[in-house]
Amino acid sequence: MSKNTSKIVLWLFVINLGIAFGAGRYEHTIVVSRFASKSKVKRQKAKVKGHLCDSATCDDAFREWRSLRHYLYMSGTESGLNETSLRQRLKRETAAVHRRLEAELGLLDPSLDVHRYVRVLGAFYGFYVPVEIDVSRLVAAELPLGFPLRARAELIERDLLALGLSPADLTALPLCSDRPELSCVEDLAGCLYVLEGACLGGQVLSPLLQRRLGLAKASGAAFFAGDEEGTLHRWTVIVAWLDGLPRTGASSAKIISAATTTFDAFARWAAVAREGLPWSI
Repeated sequence: MSKNTSKIVLWLFVINLGIAFGAGRYEHTIVVSRFASKSKVKRQKAKVKGHLCDSATCDDAFREWRSLRHYLYMSGTESGLNETSLRQRLKRETAAVHRRLEAELGLLDPSLDVHRYVRVLGAFYGFYVPVEIDVSRLVAAELPLGFPLRARAELIERDLLALGLSPADLTALPLCSDRPELSCVEDLAGCLYVLEGACLGGQVLSPLLQRRLGLAKASGAAFFAGDEEGTLHRWTVIVAWLDGLPRTGASSAKIISAATTTFDAFARWAAVAREGLPWSI
């Protein structure tokens, strides 16, 4: 290589290095700083349900949202499943009554406190106790399942005792009589979709209860902790059973109707349990 060629190559290297260095400095001082500045302003001015929040509160809200999105994706509700599957039809066609139930319970309300939480648990207890008895009777009579039933009402009872109620208080709690009729496999499937789905949602609520109210599995949140890391596996087994029922001759329309009826009965019960008053009263 000639002396002149060597000089040219060297200068090209220097120029290229200078451009790369300058671009890096620009990226750091202009682009990154602008992004950081905008992010800081957004965090400071972000709103959660119409209220200004500080950075820590917004970060907590973001983590809750991210946790919810991740769990919904993992559970299959946002993972691009076949829109015609029974699971997807159940999700889509019960969405309105599901939202009504969530509104009646108000567990995601920022004003949730321990007193209100105890009252909501009482509503869960009054619904789950008789409905689980009906489910167990139907399964024992003629409908063996490919998975064991869970006694969720016992977890609610444990939570209420941990939160200060006495056995006598539990006995005095009203039980729902206006509940869905369970007489066939379609009724059972629709009901279990609601009951087991609540356990899936509990995986989002459990860390929220820990952070907001200081409640853990042993101190009042056993029901929502549920099967913990085993929840997703159990849910996968149950929805596989649900999706397979139409192939055995079960009516998808009746299953969806039973799920809607169960959501609706629970929502009516929640409204009755609080006697039309705000949960915080």
